[in-house]
Amino acid sequence: MKIAIFGGSFDPLHIGHVQIVNEALNTLNIDKLYIVPTHLNPFKENSFAPPKLRLKWLKRVFINHKKVEILEYEIKQKRAVASIETVKYIIKKEPDIEKIYLIIGADNLDSL
Repeated sequence: MKIAIFGGSFDPLHIGHVQIVNEALNTLNIDKLYIVPTHLNPFKENSFAPPKLRLKWLKRVFINHKKVEILEYEIKQKRAVASIETVKYIIKKEPDIEKIYLIIGADNLDSL
């Protein structure tokens, strides 16, 4: 199985996020794309919208995307979660993964 993981604050969710998801689905040969909203982005001190509201936005926008799964893992931790922790969680959840793409926002690239 080939997957992509797109994590972020999604605070707020905007058209750029939707375009990234659509581009990933159209160009990467993947079976599933996990969208992982943070409870709190490790590189930020706070969020504008509460985690459950951001989760609701994501579920509503991507409801018809068959290869997309909104993963609540980081929100359920109720703390900032490092990307590697989420990757390890997904590997346990999906033991037959052969390739992982990690998609992040350009605003976090320098800090990763």
